[in-house]
Amino acid sequence: MTTTSAQGVVYQIKASYIYNFLQFVRFSESTLSGRINVCIVGENKFGEALDVLEGTDTPQGKITINVFDNITEPMQIDACQVLYIVGSDIVFSQQVLDKINKENILSIGEFPEFINMGGYIELFLNDDSIRFRVNQKLVGQTQFKVAAQLLSLGE
Repeated sequence: MTTTSAQGVVYQIKASYIYNFLQFVRFSESTLSGRINVCIVGENKFGEALDVLEGTDTPQGKITINVFDNITEPMQIDACQVLYIVGSDIVFSQQVLDKINKENILSIGEFPEFINMGGYIELFLNDDSIRFRVNQKLVGQTQFKVAAQLLSLGE
């Protein structure tokens, strides 16, 4: 398997995680309009994996995907319910996290310091498997509710 195809598989799995997380998260009705806006920030490594998510039903509405190379205006991300930060650029990730309202946006990242920087869910590789951990400090401090089932599955 080439590095490119291996990365493609990894991001298909990460896209599946996003979908599955949305089965266990309840957003405030005031932030939804029948759609859950999932925003991808940074280099889009997901490829066609995001196409599968677009328009998929969740308990609270259909998924809409928005991809941003960078965030220049906070208003771009104000309409997001989920914000996935791609890559391991800590400075970029901190800038993005500093611009979002952590009470309203479920943030997901993929590098080891993501939770320590104030992110909500951190995806990581462990023994060739993708796992996740939840920032327990943010649980109960947000406008959205995460089911106990999901919290217990995280490491």
